[in-house]
Amino acid sequence: MVRTYKRKTERGTTSEAQYKAAARDVDNGMSIREAARHHDLCCMTLSRYIRRVRGDTAPPLPGYSTHRQVFTQEQEILLAHYLQQHAELHFGVSATEARKMAFQFAKQFGISCPDAWHRNECAGEDWLLGFCKRYQLFLQVATSFKRQATQPSTSSPQQTAQPSTSSKQQATQPSTSFMGESSSFAPHDVMPIPDAERKGSPGKVDRRKRKSEILTDSPVKKLLVEMRSSKGKKENQKVILTIPAVMCNLGDGFNFEAAEMYENDLNLTRPEVYPVKGLRELLDKPWRSIQWTAERKQQLTKAIVNYEPDVKSVHQARVLLIGPVGAGKSSFFNSINSAFRGSMTSQAIAGTAGTSVTTQFRTYTIKAGKGGRAVPLILCDTMGLEENAGLDVEDLVTIYKGHMKDRYQFSISGPLSEDAPGFKKHVTLKDKMHCVVYVVDTCKVSLLSPKMLDKFAVIRKKTNQMGIPQLLLMTKVDEACPQVAKDLKNVYHSVYIQKKARELSECLGIPLTCVLPVKNYCEELELDQDTDILLFTAVEQMLNYADSFFENQVVEDQEEVDSV
Repeated sequence: MVRTYKRKTERGTTSEAQYKAAARDVDNGMSIREAARHHDLCCMTLSRYIRRVRGDTAPPLPGYSTHRQVFTQEQEILLAHYLQQHAELHFGVSATEARKMAFQFAKQFGISCPDAWHRNECAGEDWLLGFCKRYQLFLQVATSFKRQATQPSTSSPQQTAQPSTSSKQQATQPSTSFMGESSSFAPHDVMPIPDAERKGSPGKVDRRKRKSEILTDSPVKKLLVEMRSSKGKKENQKVILTIPAVMCNLGDGFNFEAAEMYENDLNLTRPEVYPVKGLRELLDKPWRSIQWTAERKQQLTKAIVNYEPDVKSVHQARVLLIGPVGAGKSSFFNSINSAFRGSMTSQAIAGTAGTSVTTQFRTYTIKAGKGGRAVPLILCDTMGLEENAGLDVEDLVTIYKGHMKDRYQFSISGPLSEDAPGFKKHVTLKDKMHCVVYVVDTCKVSLLSPKMLDKFAVIRKKTNQMGIPQLLLMTKVDEACPQVAKDLKNVYHSVYIQKKARELSECLGIPLTCVLPVKNYCEELELDQDTDILLFTAVEQMLNYADSFFENQVVEDQEEVDSV
């Protein structure tokens, strides 16, 4: 099969949600042909799908399965993350190294792989090509320029100084970096490396100690030669070189012109040597100001406890938590509850597993202290999002409108119907969702799959249509950044956290002002003031956004009254 195969039809691209919707229409009395025509599906495929649903066997998943796939999707994501870290530490990774790592990965986990992998002790070239295309990876051959520099040449020095057209084309090809965009220059663009002439006869090796010579033609060579020749003649006179600093933005590559690099002055007179420091991890000025004092924590607590919605019929703001499996939705509620109670609590079921630990729709009320009054905030927890399973988008719409009862058990067979026991028919404004909060693990921002991003886009579209304000919480910031793990006050000084916040804002389409980093209580036994300030700041923003929802409802109600 060709490596760059292009699909000629759209078969197998229909989502399972369309088949479920068509099956519900057939159950409601519509014929199979009419339902297939209405949902733009194949009649025979829909018929087979309905027979499998009504039978004892599990319904087939739409689309085509992967043929002879060595690793699962989770294993490939883990391998891609490992290769990314390896490339960042070793300035790139070659294709051969990546193939050997893939074979060692399969051997370590006991995964069945082709016989050719065992014979060559590395993965195949075709597998690596498909792997890079699936995850948009670019491998850097770190030794390519070294091979070109040390390759023997039969050309004369004059010919070497002027490379041929083919060598120029090779030199101008941009070098690529792993998990990033192509850089825009190669070493040969700056100064071609000429081959040194062989000294002495070909069969005789001259082992006499000689002074080192500069083989590369550069503007500095002449001055270095003059400095060596003038050494010892004039003690008071010194020949000094200067190399101006080159400023560049951090990234995968940079461009510069030789003349601009030396400030259009190649008569260098003074050398300056600067130590090379590591990449900047902390900003001098925080990208978002926040106070880390006990007075600020007390001020936030008082504002949350004394909060009153603008609508008199509503006494508590309802906030819905949505996010992938293991993002920390239930842990966020436990952390908020612990901060208000004054001690560690675990009311919501939290943990890590392959699938969502939360299987019910839960509404949690928070109390200020043990036996204290209820905080005017209700946090609603949902089932985690998954690529091909998890929380259904239709169930989310039902939750938005307030029709889903507390402790409803989510069903994998389909969304909640109006005649089901968990459906609340009569709802008011206090039963609806007033704010939606997306919860994402900061450590897995770069590993969000295209399917998960598409699911977020569908949810965002539904939420925008209903006019519900939205926030985004970045959890586990201490695990993502070592500087934040040392001191939580560095969360808004961290370059990495700011980078991930902007990345989430761009890929999910949420303004950066709506992205809030938080840290949940996961291993602590005592409360921490800095952690509580981050948590209370997020809760304050939720209440502010809920007020925006209430204001829109008041305006809409007033317009309806005026129209009547």
